[in-house]
Amino acid sequence: MSAPPPPPPPPVVSGGLIEDTSEPAAPSMEEKPASKPVEGAPPASGKVWERPWSIAEMKEGSRDWTLASDAGMLLFLKEFSQHIRTRTHEIEKQVDTLVDETKGTGTRMNNMINDFLILSNIQFVENRVFEENNEAEAENEEQKKEDE
Repeated sequence: MSAPPPPPPPPVVSGGLIEDTSEPAAPSMEEKPASKPVEGAPPASGKVWERPWSIAEMKEGSRDWTLASDAGMLLFLKEFSQHIRTRTHEIEKQVDTLVDETKGTGTRMNNMINDFLILSNIQFVENRVFEENNEAEAENEEQKKEDE
């Protein structure tokens, strides 16, 4: 077994600013690690943690997940959550409109029933029942013939 590598040297201080002269231990977080571009994903411009990641990018980056991946997923989830809230409010407004229209239709139906009741008090309304059974008509005709 070999010993672990020595720690990097401390940063150099020049003019009050700390300059890191060591080699980066991990790939830069400025851009996504070199891999094939994802179809439908926006071009990698700037810092990947400053924009929401697509689902395809998350699937592709799942093998080498980083803090930038978490930040991209967080932005995706915030955007997705906002979209769900917006859509829910739109549906709520549509349901409210439907309820109002249903109540209005119920009111118009009750008004029509009242109009018929008022009409029945003023004028005789005949309620007729029609039988659609041909056998009943045939029996009525036979009884008329027998009565004659």
